[in-house]
Amino acid sequence: VQETTDQGTAYAPREAISAHEAIRCYTRNGALAGFAEHRLGTIAPGYLADFTILAEDPALARPEQIDSIQVMGTIIGGELVYQSPMVSPGRAS
Repeated sequence: VQETTDQGTAYAPREAISAHEAIRCYTRNGALAGFAEHRLGTIAPGYLADFTILAEDPALARPEQIDSIQVMGTIIGGELVYQSPMVSPGRAS
């Protein structure tokens, strides 16, 4: 994952990080920065269940496609707060 110009030229390509590293920055590292690592930043028993369900794995997508991955659902505090119209209730895939 890296910043690019409107023409697609990479800024500081040596500073690019993987999608996995970017997600970790927003989740686990964000919780650590806010001194909340014992209740946020990971999906585990006893942690707040705040997460987003994506249609594709961003770690497998090409960098230029990550921002177009569809959000299928959002869970906050263990409650479904957003469900894409593309998802039928009870449908598992």
